[in-house]
Amino acid sequence: MPEQDQYIYGRDGVKLYTYSWEVSSPKAIFCIVPGFGEHGGRYDHVANHLTDHGYSTICLDCRGHGKSGGLRGHAGSLGILIDDIEELLKYVRSEHNESMIFLFGHSMGGNLVLNYTLRKPIGELSGFVASSPWLKLAFQPPAWKLKLGNFISGIIPKLRQPSNLDVSALSKDRAVCRAYTEDPLVNSKISAGLFHSISLGAEHVRQNASKILTDGLIYHGTADRIIDYETTRETVESTGENVSWISYDGVFHEPHNDLEKETVLNNLVDWLDSMIKRKATSDNSWN
Repeated sequence: MPEQDQYIYGRDGVKLYTYSWEVSSPKAIFCIVPGFGEHGGRYDHVANHLTDHGYSTICLDCRGHGKSGGLRGHAGSLGILIDDIEELLKYVRSEHNESMIFLFGHSMGGNLVLNYTLRKPIGELSGFVASSPWLKLAFQPPAWKLKLGNFISGIIPKLRQPSNLDVSALSKDRAVCRAYTEDPLVNSKISAGLFHSISLGAEHVRQNASKILTDGLIYHGTADRIIDYETTRETVESTGENVSWISYDGVFHEPHNDLEKETVLNNLVDWLDSMIKRKATSDNSWN
């Protein structure tokens, strides 16, 4: 379990819950933005793997999720969610002024992290990681339902409906799926406003991926039945050499929770270590 947890605040006063796993003299700070419906407690094993390799880790419960405030499964806009990430990074910077910072997002969190790098290219981050980013659903809702949802988002944005998530598609590990179903902090409803905002964010990333300037790693499992793998692959193809790509054959929606998680987490640490080594080499070249 995390060594410490506390609240930070969104710009509108909403309390945002954070989990922290600290090490002394960390190589860098690794910040996690979870996916839709979930919470930071589900990343305990990810954080422990990172701390074992020298990385302090902090995780944010998105507003409307986990222990954070706000209507369950809702956020007023994409901009508000991106501002929440910025508040998290401000807090991290205040606590770790000299440390490198990496930002990680899974699924909806991956969408938000990619949008953050596009909309806030201020050099705050040493790198980003997007896991199975929500750029397009792997299934296509009926056209009438999409049109109705877009209409409702404009007049009743807080209207929530069941997400109808196929929990069996999260991981081939049945224990992971069972734990998700039984987790009281997991949210199973999504508002019209949040769905519309994330959809707009996905479109923005697909159209502007070539403008990503931050060093990054994007990975996705080929057997993901929730988020479309091919759309992610095609989007990565339009990025520059600063973005690395890993395809995991046969892996489901949550690579860090699937049967191949040891390989996934080791690859993540290897990429982080390579970024730190590159930074050190770059700094030394000026001496």
